[in-house]
Amino acid sequence: MKAFIVSNVFYRVPTSVPHILALFAVSLALSATALRANEFTQQDAAADVFQQRIMPIFRSSKPSSCVQCHLASVDLKDYILPSHTETFTALLNAGLIDRNNPTKSKILSLIQMGEKDPNLTAERLHAKTRQAEYEAFEYWIIKSCEENPDAKDATRPGDTDDSLLSDNQVGPRHPIEVVRHTRKDRLIESFTREVWSQRMRCFPCHTPFEINPENPQHQKAKQRHQELVRQYGARMNLFEKSPTATMDRWISSSRKVRANQLPLLHLESPGDSLILLKPLSKIPAKLDDGTLPAPSSVIPVSHAGGLKMFEHDQSYKSIRRWIEDYADVVQGNYKFVDQLPTDRWIPTEKIIRISEIPQRIPTGTPVQIFVHLDDQPNDPIAFTQGIVTPRHFVNGPLHKIGQPSPTHPLKSSNAYNKTDNEPRDGESNLNPGEENEPTLPPGTYVIRVYVDTKNKLAKTPERFLDSEDFYGATHISTEWKTGFPNATIIPATSLHATAP
Repeated sequence: MKAFIVSNVFYRVPTSVPHILALFAVSLALSATALRANEFTQQDAAADVFQQRIMPIFRSSKPSSCVQCHLASVDLKDYILPSHTETFTALLNAGLIDRNNPTKSKILSLIQMGEKDPNLTAERLHAKTRQAEYEAFEYWIIKSCEENPDAKDATRPGDTDDSLLSDNQVGPRHPIEVVRHTRKDRLIESFTREVWSQRMRCFPCHTPFEINPENPQHQKAKQRHQELVRQYGARMNLFEKSPTATMDRWISSSRKVRANQLPLLHLESPGDSLILLKPLSKIPAKLDDGTLPAPSSVIPVSHAGGLKMFEHDQSYKSIRRWIEDYADVVQGNYKFVDQLPTDRWIPTEKIIRISEIPQRIPTGTPVQIFVHLDDQPNDPIAFTQGIVTPRHFVNGPLHKIGQPSPTHPLKSSNAYNKTDNEPRDGESNLNPGEENEPTLPPGTYVIRVYVDTKNKLAKTPERFLDSEDFYGATHISTEWKTGFPNATIIPATSLHATAP
């Protein structure tokens, strides 16, 4: 008996010549079958790879690595169609596959974008998923290009910036402006402007990194902060070293539902976010024995630090608008360009005050103040909001407005249309200390004042008052000095009912 291996199959046969000839014939037949099977596999290798490695991504209920940079509007599944042929053709037509250099295909570079994330924790968290996606697409693209050497790159039909993709195309199903607006780096940028800029209202209790232990003036602040941490724990440290770290912490914390605490960011009801309700709340009433109870983190909320913000001042409006925008992003509420909040506020330390407000306007009435260039009276360049105080004036730190549009007093059609020169992941348009710089030059301005006598802002705090609420306007010449002691003061008696 002799043993033979044919096509990886072990055979034991007799050693006689007829038997050997018979075995040789069987071997030839099996080899031919193996060659045909191998030829069949090579012919359908790309389709097989697609079914085995690409379709599981398409069918998976889990989000792809795109969520590392995009909070909504984009998923790798958007670049996959039901079949190998449809997907390859669509990606080729979209310019996402480089037939001549498959490993340089744009779809691969899009998958790799997460490697540039400055947030190393997020980069590592998604690294395994991203690598698996990259390897699957790379191998499938190489095989597909080998099998289609004569395929021609096509120009993608239509302009997808202002219209949705058709069924036979790949890519995000929303306009490019919506995709950009839902990027995490854009959210960090707006968080920096509208929330992080307000952090010193919470000094020193919640801002440990703003306390300088070498500064003698900060010694009491340091001691106060240490006492609070001992009493309430590390949750006192709301603000981290950077806007990115702070925003990530707030988002992570808000995903945990607690029976005894409202979320910091309440996506279903932004006005009930703890980050808003705490600074709006007073110190809790003392107990019968004269001691203070623990502050409440459920309605009715109380705050050991007392009132730090009023519902109708600019800080409240700015922070609430950011929470509402974040909620709309992650809930997928933005589908069209005209749904995006396109105003862009840059906080300054330039203070404006309307004094001598008539007694007929009750204390607590919200007032909105718009600043216009004298030679461009239609578009405001700065804005603030406050309430009438018991001394009958309104104070407000001005927020500079980026690129206003005539269609809305605070709208900018290009506010978030990024260019190659604009910041990307983890960066901000604000330069260090920009909120302390003189962003409003000395000159002549038009001031317009609106008073909420009809209580409109109680229902929709994020809105802007209109011509129905117009109180008066005037021209001023000012240097816009920094700080409340140097506020630009305008008597209400100088405001005229006819706008200049």
